[in-house]
Amino acid sequence: MDLTTRFHLTNQRLRCSIDRHQQVLLASWLSPDAAYRGHEQKALRRGLAVLRGLQRELQALALKVFDPAQPRIPAGQDGAGQWTDGHSGSIREQAPDSSPVLVAIGAAGIGHNQGPSLEPPPDIPEEPPSSRPALTFFAKQAARWLVRAARFTGPYGLAFSLGLEAAFWLAGELPSILSYQDPPKTLGELQQAVSDPQPGYDIHHIVEQKAARNAGFPEEMINGSQNLVRIPRYSHHEITGWYQRGNDDFGTLSPRQFLEGKTWDERYQMGIRSLIEKGVLKP
Repeated sequence: MDLTTRFHLTNQRLRCSIDRHQQVLLASWLSPDAAYRGHEQKALRRGLAVLRGLQRELQALALKVFDPAQPRIPAGQDGAGQWTDGHSGSIREQAPDSSPVLVAIGAAGIGHNQGPSLEPPPDIPEEPPSSRPALTFFAKQAARWLVRAARFTGPYGLAFSLGLEAAFWLAGELPSILSYQDPPKTLGELQQAVSDPQPGYDIHHIVEQKAARNAGFPEEMINGSQNLVRIPRYSHHEITGWYQRGNDDFGTLSPRQFLEGKTWDERYQMGIRSLIEKGVLKP
């Protein structure tokens, strides 16, 4: 069996294992029997060892199958940047399994222009993190790595993405990891999305609501449609942190401190700036 065929078969095996894993997890969640749930959770942990073995095998195969020196589809053509055999389109287009994953990305160390290397992804813990903050910290690390890796085309990140899907304890964070991959949108798109709440997204006030309320601005402005946008949850967290930290642009004051006593328009423009800086809003 050649390496390419072995890669695709291992990919399919991993997907089937994840499907079975998620079915058992769903059944355990829905069961009213606490003893059954405990038994199934133990079985799920044993099954994770198999999934991790397949994940490691898939990642090793990806590095063997996809040669960084192999030709790529030229810029301007469909699939630009993807590896090709020179005759029949990209390697990814030829894959027998085209099921969606979090992201399909390229080999570590190789960019479209042979640019800076991509650091390895964070290790997926064998056991669930011991606290909620630790779990969220790992999920954000994973989301940020996937964003950095998006400029690399190919299968390198496939095993990491599938490994995230297989980690049952991460299920609650997957929508936020996915939403963090969103490209920047227009202000109108972000405002319109407010009427369609989705997992992994938060409703964000462009002008910070608490500070605006403390400054005496009316509720119809604070919660008006022009001040509300739907943005990825992790981006929301980053913007909140940005407002709290000292910034050299404001004489080491934090944006929140700098805005004290400022007008609504000045606060609104600061909110727009934060959305652009965090990659949520198109410049």
